[in-house]
Amino acid sequence: MNDVIFSNSFVFNRCERSKYSYTDCTKGSCKHYFAYMHKGTAKIVSDKTTIYIKEGDVFYIPNKCSYKSYWYGEDAIIFDSLGFKYMPNFDENGFVLQSISSTKEEIDLIEKLVLRKPIDYEAVADFYRLVSLLAPKMKKDEKSYAEHVIKTIKKEIYFDCHAKISHIAKKCNISESVIYATFKKYANITPNEFRQKVLIEKANEILITTDKSIEEISQALQFSSSSYFRKIFKKYTGTTPKAVRKKTIL
Repeated sequence: MNDVIFSNSFVFNRCERSKYSYTDCTKGSCKHYFAYMHKGTAKIVSDKTTIYIKEGDVFYIPNKCSYKSYWYGEDAIIFDSLGFKYMPNFDENGFVLQSISSTKEEIDLIEKLVLRKPIDYEAVADFYRLVSLLAPKMKKDEKSYAEHVIKTIKKEIYFDCHAKISHIAKKCNISESVIYATFKKYANITPNEFRQKVLIEKANEILITTDKSIEEISQALQFSSSSYFRKIFKKYTGTTPKAVRKKTIL
């Protein structure tokens, strides 16, 4: 990513509106936004939730969020807006439209950022600091996060079928308990059962494309015994390695 694309992915502004303002963003927001309400109030309505913003509140609007917003003030409406397009793993976390309980340090960072022009590397560093403070407190869409967890773990298992779940969990910064609970609830399979399916896919490919014996394939894929390999193979394919090999030869 070059410097122009990187800098253009951030838009930090102090916004002022009249006594009443309405925004139709049903086509979806073009960035993620953190915002701080200096003056006035607001109601933001998405298809999943409605949040009410008062003076002193920090709130978040997800990228591509479809919403309508209503802004109210006695004489003016003022809020700071921090728009950003890219943040490692941010989309995958499934953060929802929400108000965020915030500290003076976080609010001071927001105000500092909107006044900093142009947006340079020091500003981006301050912004990353702000995100590191806010993100742990933010609410997630459980289903979106679950899809991210399942996709991530499956990818790791495809890459290394014999990696321990504890090692994968540490590498992906996801707890083992979250991995097992997420697979059970949303994938209707355990991570180890998925691992077995991947191993059987590999075994089937070896049976079709080589003349290796059942015992050699079993050892290569690190099954405890050839009899256990045959048992697992039949569980997921409904047939035996011998039958697959015979069919291939014919």
